[in-house]
Amino acid sequence: MKRFFMPCVVLFFASGLVFAGGGQESDDSGGAESTGGVESTGLGQYSTSDEYGSAISGYHQAPMLDALVSSGDLPPVEERLPLEPAIVEPVEKIGKYGGTWRRVATRFTDNRLSDRMGYEPLVRRARDASSIIPNVAKSWEIVDGGKSYVFYLREGMKWSDGEPFTADDFMFWYEDIALNKELTPSFPNWGLVDGVPMVFEKIDDYAFKIKFVKPYGIFLDQMTFRGMNIYAPKHYLKQFHPSYTDAGDLQALAEKEEFEAWYQLFGNRNNKGTNPDLPVINSWKLATGPPATIAYAERNPYYWKIDPQGNQLPYIDEVQYDIVESGEIANFKAMAGEIDMHSRYMSFANYTVFQENAEKEDYTVVLWKNPVSDVVNINLTHEDPVIRAMFMDRNFRLGLSYAINRQEIADIVYLGVGEPWQALPVEEDPYFVPPIHLGYDVARANEYLDAAGMTSRGSDGYRLRPDGKPFTMVVETYGAEEAGGASDEMELLKEYWEAVGIKTTITNIDRSLWTARRAAGEFMALAYLTAGIHWVVDPNWFVPTNTNNGWAPLAAKWNESQGAAGEEPAPEIRQLIDWYEQMKVTVDEAKRTELGKNIIRSHAENVWIIGLARYPAIAIVKNDFKNVATNGVQSYRLMTPGYLNPEQFFFDRD
Repeated sequence: MKRFFMPCVVLFFASGLVFAGGGQESDDSGGAESTGGVESTGLGQYSTSDEYGSAISGYHQAPMLDALVSSGDLPPVEERLPLEPAIVEPVEKIGKYGGTWRRVATRFTDNRLSDRMGYEPLVRRARDASSIIPNVAKSWEIVDGGKSYVFYLREGMKWSDGEPFTADDFMFWYEDIALNKELTPSFPNWGLVDGVPMVFEKIDDYAFKIKFVKPYGIFLDQMTFRGMNIYAPKHYLKQFHPSYTDAGDLQALAEKEEFEAWYQLFGNRNNKGTNPDLPVINSWKLATGPPATIAYAERNPYYWKIDPQGNQLPYIDEVQYDIVESGEIANFKAMAGEIDMHSRYMSFANYTVFQENAEKEDYTVVLWKNPVSDVVNINLTHEDPVIRAMFMDRNFRLGLSYAINRQEIADIVYLGVGEPWQALPVEEDPYFVPPIHLGYDVARANEYLDAAGMTSRGSDGYRLRPDGKPFTMVVETYGAEEAGGASDEMELLKEYWEAVGIKTTITNIDRSLWTARRAAGEFMALAYLTAGIHWVVDPNWFVPTNTNNGWAPLAAKWNESQGAAGEEPAPEIRQLIDWYEQMKVTVDEAKRTELGKNIIRSHAENVWIIGLARYPAIAIVKNDFKNVATNGVQSYRLMTPGYLNPEQFFFDRD
């Protein structure tokens, strides 16, 4: 049995979330091993007797809540916090209460209160962007040889309306949402092992078990990414569910609200980003609903985290979102100093202008790691058998790779701060393998292309296919810089490939058409990006698993349908699928890590996807906006800025 135990508090340190207790393994012969006490792990661990736990003599709240407590409209802060609140260690220093955090959104639902700004999963990533530590669950056990996970919640934790947050809210999600075919036609794929859904079992009000038919070695990884979606406020949502409300009355209410069916009404009410009435456990909750042109999120008075001095978080009172028409306008507002802290949509193409305006508008341009690299996905399951054979020939892919002057792309497109990179994860990913085949070598590129059977050339000087027919590499893009399709980068790519005899066409199409063609597998090559961190929770980037796959779509359909559709993959691609399936059921971390590295090593050696370059992500931070980590990672799989603990951001103003 493996035992993960945190006896009292969770500490979120600058290097990462730091937790009391920790993860230790014991054998499966009987009792669990307790891991309380002070240990050195690189993150730092503390028990109830550490300097933080013993130093907190009382709790404190934001001044804006004082009048509500005095009037009796809000309980005292001691009654609003759980018995074991999570302690968040600030990045720089203890913060000050107050202020409005100005952000932007390109549509009302883009406020990201359901994910990036509401990152409160069952377990979470630490601020080192890697470690898995407690969050909503104060501790957990892995039992039954890895087939079951037991999670222990924080007694006394509450929803934003003051109602208890308990195991019933997880059971409600499982029984009444995930298993309801009208709400969830297909059970979430990440909750399946061997095609069999996980099972939730309530132990008591503050503990529950999740069971699988086989060991599920990467389940905790999944929970850091999806663990904020497996609970829901039963006390509020049951009024919109036929298991708790008369079906006729519910249908009448749905029609009154202009919905055709009850499940549409339920989905509307169960949306943190549009329904101000929905209780949440986030640091801020929506205060205004659509169609407002400015959205506000207000302090959650029942938020369950504190700082090391007992101050209830968040520090900032409210978040304001200006709804703008595009990411371009969001950039303009940042340049004008109208945003306090924002990284989403900040375009690297504007890096120079951001720097030029920084002093005048009193902000700092912070460069975070951007784990997604620009890539070209070549369709390895192309419908033309000759082209498919070409693309599956490693010599062909290596020829294309060595023809690319990645350093020039980094210097010209990314202003000297970019870096040559393949389609591989970054160093912070647990399965990182160093890139190879990065060099620019035209002679070597030509040798590989010759070895691929493209020795003949047409009257125009371009290489012919191995069967002697003309060939043009068509790369489709929807022209977005953040999706690996910057126009100057694509033009350089065309120049490089044509220099070694590969005629190349760059086609800029509408994003919806681009997406549809990818799903149908009706493309030759796509300019895009690849996930550079924690890809294991969404393996399609490196293992063909679903129809959004951009490099082996027919293999992905075969895998997703369990052989009912698509085409059985080539042995080398099938090996990637087999390794991932082994990862899922491998509990031993060392063995699981090696399997993951096998997948990435195969990509490094075979260049299944052709990488171009990686470059920093930009965060615009006003100079009075504090506790923002300078070594952040901009990633959806980390729900940035969520994993950086935005609840401890604050304004340092007189």
